[in-house]
Amino acid sequence: MPGPEGNRAGTVEELFRAVCSGDAKRVKALLEGGVDPNAAGPAGLAPLHCAAIFGHAEAARLLLERGADPNVKDKITWDVLSSELGRKGRTPLHWAAVYGHFVVAEVLLDRGADPNATDEEGNTPLHLAALLGFADIARLLLDRGADVNAKNSSGKTPLHYAAEQGSAEVAKLLLERGADPGATDTYGNTPLHLAVRSIEVSKLLLERGADVNARNNEGRTPLHRAAMEGSAEVVKFLLERGADPCAVDAFGNTPLHLAFKNMEVAKLLLEKGADPNAKNSSGMTPLHFAAGLGKVEVVELLLEHGADVDAKDNDGLTPLAYAAHRQDMYIRADALTALKVVGLLLERGADPSLIGSDSYTLLHKAAFWCYAKVVRLLLEKGLDANAKDEYGRTPLHWAAERGCPEVVELLLEHGADPNARNDSGMTPLHLAATVKDTEAAKLLLEHGADPNAEEYGGSTPLAIISSFFCYDDNITDWLTGEHKALEFIRLLLEHGAEPGNGLHAAVRCGRPECVKKLLEWGVNPNTRDNDGNTLLHAAAWNGDVEVIEILLERGADINARNKFGETPLHVAAERGNFEAVKLLLERGAEVNADALCYAARSCRWDVFTLLLERGADINARDWFDRTPLHGAAGCRDAGIARFLIERGADINARTKDGETPLHKATSSGNVEAVRLLLEHGADVDARNDFGGTPLHHAAARGHLEIVRLLLKHGADSNARNSHGETPLHYVAEHADMCSKNAWDNCLRIAELLLIHGADVNARDSRDQTPLHIAVFFGSREHLEVARWLLEHGADPNARDWEGNTPLHYVIEHSFWRERREAIELLLEHGADPSIRNSEGLSPLQLAVIKGDTDAFALLSGYMFRFRKTR
Repeated sequence: MPGPEGNRAGTVEELFRAVCSGDAKRVKALLEGGVDPNAAGPAGLAPLHCAAIFGHAEAARLLLERGADPNVKDKITWDVLSSELGRKGRTPLHWAAVYGHFVVAEVLLDRGADPNATDEEGNTPLHLAALLGFADIARLLLDRGADVNAKNSSGKTPLHYAAEQGSAEVAKLLLERGADPGATDTYGNTPLHLAVRSIEVSKLLLERGADVNARNNEGRTPLHRAAMEGSAEVVKFLLERGADPCAVDAFGNTPLHLAFKNMEVAKLLLEKGADPNAKNSSGMTPLHFAAGLGKVEVVELLLEHGADVDAKDNDGLTPLAYAAHRQDMYIRADALTALKVVGLLLERGADPSLIGSDSYTLLHKAAFWCYAKVVRLLLEKGLDANAKDEYGRTPLHWAAERGCPEVVELLLEHGADPNARNDSGMTPLHLAATVKDTEAAKLLLEHGADPNAEEYGGSTPLAIISSFFCYDDNITDWLTGEHKALEFIRLLLEHGAEPGNGLHAAVRCGRPECVKKLLEWGVNPNTRDNDGNTLLHAAAWNGDVEVIEILLERGADINARNKFGETPLHVAAERGNFEAVKLLLERGAEVNADALCYAARSCRWDVFTLLLERGADINARDWFDRTPLHGAAGCRDAGIARFLIERGADINARTKDGETPLHKATSSGNVEAVRLLLEHGADVDARNDFGGTPLHHAAARGHLEIVRLLLKHGADSNARNSHGETPLHYVAEHADMCSKNAWDNCLRIAELLLIHGADVNARDSRDQTPLHIAVFFGSREHLEVARWLLEHGADPNARDWEGNTPLHYVIEHSFWRERREAIELLLEHGADPSIRNSEGLSPLQLAVIKGDTDAFALLSGYMFRFRKTR
């Protein structure tokens, strides 16, 4: 049974519920039962605040009768409200004013609420009533003694708020009750400065003696503010009432400088004598403002009224420079607006040479947006057609990439270099190829573009355009050459493009009509790419027998070898393209001794047997010294591997990097092939050139069943590679990889290794233990392996060759998501944060050096607790 405090807390909560819901009967009962009417409740509110907020006058009356403080202040900031409203220190009367609850306000005032109480920001209830436009509440507060000219911490009076909100009824009431129309806030603004959205309020203020040319702390008049807000009606009204259109603020701005939002405002000011060439303290004219902000209509208006198109600011920049540089090149609306302004200024005689050191950007921008009119104007004004941007691109690069042939032609006519290279080595022709713009390509080629230019990655325009055949399914009419990519290729070939690598992509992607067309245009079917592959190699790779037939009919060399010694038959066999292999054999392809190596890697019985029947050697080796058994060992079906073993294939044959078929089988996760190889005497601990055994491979990839098989056949669980790493090191390093097969495979493999004698604290050539490795990589999977290692005897204080413990590793890599958990894990298992490495630094000192406050707190807290228990 709860004690007295529990009962009290419960009844206070009930009181708040009753007040907030307006249940006067329940409020009365609770108060009569002794609940404190001033009890503090949620969000720093008292019950009376709730009554005021929700407008429950009867609940408020009952609370006040029982002694509730009418001037109690809340204690929390309400972030959801405006900066004026969201402040603590408000009384119930403040809240009644905020929500316009007249009867509640009346009840509060009748019971002693202070009409001049202030909140944290100095606002009285009258400020808030004025801000929210509640004239009836404002009248009540004034009738009860509210100070009509009270200022808050920003120096604002209730009249400031009424003016700012355009509340004519409240403003009139306040003025009738003596509000000062010339009062200034902390920024020097009078109510008239803030009344820019309301002619009615402005009129009331001026009738009561407000100064139409009053200046705030920045020297701005109400007209400045109205012009900046774009309030044409208010501007007109203020001008009619004597506002000075040439008034200058503290920065030298006239109202016209700030009138860039609205052409009507600018027009009104000009009609009243505003100077279109007035300069502010930075030397900027109104035209600088309008041009820089892309206000086309205002720019046009200013020019019509005599604005100097080449006026310079204090930095020597003209309006054209502002238009050129103050828009985002990649935001279409902004850029096109800016370019319209640029065009307008240029037509009116602006001198582009006055733009400044970055003048190239304007021409680039116009080219980027295909704005031919502006490009022409700029070129006629003498801008450099070959200027480069920060990435080495000329305007011609942009025009070509954006598909703007009209701009391409303009630039070329004005001396643009068709072979200019950007920072990636690409010419405009390369970029035209990326968008298949044949019109731009034709122009570039006619003006001397090099069709064989290679970008820094080695690709020619032909290679780029040919790659589209693999992805572009919207082919219209190959025979007539209407397809853009094919037409682009024709253009390149006509202008001397060397087929090289380029056409191989088109052939590899199996477009028979395209291939026919290319051959009709004189392309040599024996053209080679950088790896020595002919077009027939490419067709064999794809397995398209129709394309192979076409190429053979045109004289393709059926036995051509690439630089790896591979013929089209090798390629077709490795890809498992049976029909292609069959066709090539029928047409006389030589069955080279190593062809079976390629067929075995395809894992296709039909291809394999077809070549075997033609006399391929089961022990032949390819250029990397792989035998057919190496290839078959990677196949899911162990049938080919069994066939080869039964016919005497060398079970321990090694590739150039020392890999045996068993290495290949374990890497690919082929359990049946591993079992088959082991049963036929494969060396279970064979080492490749890096010292890695099949067990290393299987452990790294999470192949649990293969690890079990290898260990069953005597694999050394502590075998070390050339870096001294054991299979357990591999589990620790590749935890994220082995988890892709099944997460618990990593831990089960580690367990198997331990059962078979693996040393949990084995050290590699850098004296790193598996625990060092696990925490070094630091993912969630690595952390779980680290946990397992610690639970199975891993030394948390083992030192590597530089004296670093696993804890040093974790502190050093402070970006890990699991870092905190890793630190706690190591500390729980006895890691010593005071151990120093060879530089004399402990993990604790390292945390200080790295500014890692979280790690420092964890480590120092642990050391404090450790000392305390000693």
